[in-house]
Amino acid sequence: MQARKIKWQLLIALLSIFLWLWLSRKGLGLTTDARAYLYAAQSFREKWTLLTPFGYYTNWTPLFPLLLSILEPKILQSIAFFFNILLIYQLFKSYLKSPFLEIAFAQSILGTTFFLIHFFVWSEAWFLVFLLVLFRLFAHIQTSQYAWLGFILLSNALVMQRLAGIFFVLTFIILIALYWNWKKAVIYTFFANISLFFWYFRNYLIQKKPDFLDNIWVVSFVESWGSYAHTIIQFFFPFPVFLSILSLIIVCTALFLAAKKIPKISNIFVIQGFFLSLGYLLIIFFFRMNVTGESERYLSPIWVFLVGGFWYFLAESTFFKEKKYKIWLYALAALILLYNFLRTAKSLRQWIQNPPDLW
Repeated sequence: MQARKIKWQLLIALLSIFLWLWLSRKGLGLTTDARAYLYAAQSFREKWTLLTPFGYYTNWTPLFPLLLSILEPKILQSIAFFFNILLIYQLFKSYLKSPFLEIAFAQSILGTTFFLIHFFVWSEAWFLVFLLVLFRLFAHIQTSQYAWLGFILLSNALVMQRLAGIFFVLTFIILIALYWNWKKAVIYTFFANISLFFWYFRNYLIQKKPDFLDNIWVVSFVESWGSYAHTIIQFFFPFPVFLSILSLIIVCTALFLAAKKIPKISNIFVIQGFFLSLGYLLIIFFFRMNVTGESERYLSPIWVFLVGGFWYFLAESTFFKEKKYKIWLYALAALILLYNFLRTAKSLRQWIQNPPDLW
């Protein structure tokens, strides 16, 4: 039986890798952000400075173009793709039992979001790598000095990969204080953000007003929250966009019900995943950081936690623990997986038949 489970997990991973090789064989997708990353990478290789076609590189944090200056995009994104498959599997193995481990694993690495953040030359793919490694290290930082040092170094990598990393660092600060003590949290606060401090000091010498101030509070609360909530629902079910307010009600209700169960849960990975997701959602809701059509990209750092949490809480619910109702849970799983596979097939077909600008 165990061998059969491993075969299913391996089959899912191999199918995802095959689709990736098929999708990326002609190149990767380019957007305005991607061109800025590539230009900055080239300028660093040739002039040891970070530039964009329009001047100094200040709108983004610097790690991704530095990585691109070492490896070409397809190799870099492919490495992240393989790492993320392994890390997502390890994440779900920590708190999901078969068959829900396989269900969540398939939904995640065969889902549109997974291919989206790797196919386009964006920083999210490696951001997810760093975040998932941090997620694993968190449980060991109190007992291992090496884990604590690695946790601090990777936290710096996280914020240097994407500024949104600071949202997770803030949540980790609270978790460290709750699980251990405020002294350790204060030490982490200082050392985890030291690279970000020097980066923005460098930017201050170039410009007085940080670029990110132009990217926050740009839409209304209703528009912002409704868009994110609708995207979260669409990770699981097709849902009309004009019902965004209903999406928000559903998502908030689900988070509230999950929060009520959290005090009864002892699994550190479940608790940590819940608070990382909740903290990130609350912060992006507050800042209303919406770009038209990119809510899925913005939610990609937590979509793995949302998928895992969805199946964990559903499988642990009193209703579905009764044997006579399990058939309904499996039917729901089949529908969600079918929907996700069809959605991925549609996206892959679009990117291949009508590709964006390719690198």
